[in-house]
Amino acid sequence: MIDYNSSPDYDDWGWDKYWSCNDWIEWYEALKNQYGRGDAQRRWKSAWFDPQNDTWLWDKSDSCAYDVSFVDYFNREGISVTSNLVSEVARDSIKLSTKIRGTVFGTIGKAADGIDDTATIVFKILPWVVVGLVLIYGLSIAAKNKTVITGLFKKE
Repeated sequence: MIDYNSSPDYDDWGWDKYWSCNDWIEWYEALKNQYGRGDAQRRWKSAWFDPQNDTWLWDKSDSCAYDVSFVDYFNREGISVTSNLVSEVARDSIKLSTKIRGTVFGTIGKAADGIDDTATIVFKILPWVVVGLVLIYGLSIAAKNKTVITGLFKKE
């Protein structure tokens, strides 16, 4: 369990256990509860921007700096978790692609729903239209052949 006394478990080379994005958030919340927002921010940023938490090309704790919900959470708390251009561009690209994907698939989904609704209506109405057309066609032929109709009702 992470509390305000915990020390961050940084990502080392190779396979190791290190703090997840949720662990960093949990620790910040514990710091905030213990010390208040201002002191918690100072302590958290000191640990986050510690050289032990820095990797070669990417930003702090690799995936956390690219996790939109993690970055947005700390932005709302008044903390910027990114410190280099690569991570900021990547994070913004992820946000943009998510919005575009949502818009495109949302539009396609709505169009597909519309087509599905139209098809449902057509297949419910189509049999009645066919029956009506057959009836009209049959009556038009019968009108041309009055003898057939009168012959049906003629008493012998």
